[in-house]
Amino acid sequence: MEPHIQTPPRAVLLATDLTARSDRALSRAQMLAKAWQSRLVAVHAVTRSDRMFSQVLDAPLPAAAPDSLQDARERMRRDVLPGSGGSAIVVERGKPVEVISRTAKMQKCDLIVTGISRDETLMRMGLRRTIGQLVRRLGVPLLTVRENADAPYRNILVGLDMTQASRRALQTAAALFPDQSLNVLHAYEPPLPGSMVEDAERRAEVRATAMKACSEFIASGMDPDGVHHAFKVFAESGWPSALIRRHVLDQGIDLVVLGTHDRSSFFDILFGSTAMDALASLPCDVLIVGRRGVANRKFGKAA
Repeated sequence: MEPHIQTPPRAVLLATDLTARSDRALSRAQMLAKAWQSRLVAVHAVTRSDRMFSQVLDAPLPAAAPDSLQDARERMRRDVLPGSGGSAIVVERGKPVEVISRTAKMQKCDLIVTGISRDETLMRMGLRRTIGQLVRRLGVPLLTVRENADAPYRNILVGLDMTQASRRALQTAAALFPDQSLNVLHAYEPPLPGSMVEDAERRAEVRATAMKACSEFIASGMDPDGVHHAFKVFAESGWPSALIRRHVLDQGIDLVVLGTHDRSSFFDILFGSTAMDALASLPCDVLIVGRRGVANRKFGKAA
């Protein structure tokens, strides 16, 4: 497997279940592929797991969900091909993770796009598990689309925790969206109750130290002779997921970019994952960057 993705992506893979949840993802994938002049590969895995899941919950299967290869291919040709020049469709019977992974490798896809319903705030466990498995297995960035694709992303926020995973997220965001100024948010641990750090002056010192560390982390990837990218840096104390959500709502963020560590699903179940928390709670699109970000490149300047 190639160690890094290419930018612009050679191919964008749209993973669709052919329900309304995937409509926004289709529009966004088409927009990105056109802007990057990338191939669009639309994939659908035909499985009966959704039908069995609905029967267990005594809930009806969405009428739009096809349960045969022929029905799925016809839907794909009708919904995907007309708006996607140079696109390809893949419909296979099997587990979604297996079908998507196999197709992404064969088609050399550098980005996966999938959809999440706007009201799916907690996400079905199966969808959350599928996304986690794809990120760990393929390592390529995965974009979950929740909002309408009315325009290119204009207000992007990158979560920074000063790890290699967040460096990959920052580099990937800068490479995929070179014309956009990026907001960078670092969440540091709040002062302990009753400690001297609760003093206002001391809190300001702690924040200044965090800002300095954040700027130095970004500066370590700069190249004065290379292409510059502007970053607006924020450092605040608190829980990362809560701070990210507040910034999304207050600043009108339309895309959040997060790096994820190559850990097992068991670890995430026990200790949580900021990236997965964001998928479940944020009212905007989220780009999760796995172990295969862009090749180590120098970037920008901090504002």
